[in-house]
Amino acid sequence: MTRRATLLLLLAVACSKGTDKPPGDADAGPPPKQPAAHLESTKGDVKVERAGKLAPAQLGYLYVGDAVETGESGEAKVRFPGGRFVEVGPDARFVLAEGEGGLVLEVARGLILTRVPNDAAAKPGEKPEVSLAILTPFGLTRIGKSEVAIDVGKDSASVDVKIGQIEMVSRNGEVTKAGAGEKVALSNAPKADKAPILLPVVEVI
Repeated sequence: MTRRATLLLLLAVACSKGTDKPPGDADAGPPPKQPAAHLESTKGDVKVERAGKLAPAQLGYLYVGDAVETGESGEAKVRFPGGRFVEVGPDARFVLAEGEGGLVLEVARGLILTRVPNDAAAKPGEKPEVSLAILTPFGLTRIGKSEVAIDVGKDSASVDVKIGQIEMVSRNGEVTKAGAGEKVALSNAPKADKAPILLPVVEVI
């Protein structure tokens, strides 16, 4: 090979290396989302809304921003990391969101039951426990290992504590504690001596 040909070959190799893009380059696009939950079973009319598109539900991963919606005959079961289950009744809707303390289940309507079975165990790669806050139009609570049924209607929400003890704050600022076997009703009715306040995050007792 002549000296000129050798120089041209070295120049071509150098140029090709200069066009390589390092890992994490902006043109590579955003990293894929991490799953937040898993839709394990459905019955009847169940839909999932993702990126503004509502479609019949397919079993599989759910991500922050996804919404699950059931029809009049629909039911669904969602598994969260750490072994928690959320069972969704007919004519219900919730959105998976994320807050400072972890996942937030924004329940717009319908009946949901959240529980952690005694024999629940985290799957490989999962955290042993995951904080889950339940937000309705009428109040917020953070759920530990309690078993709680929440029924959200048009004008109020009822909370039925099956196991454990919880503390809730309504949108008018009223704090309510409830233990196993007790029910709490929340609404937007303002109190005469207290103006509405923003909801704080409440720890489970």
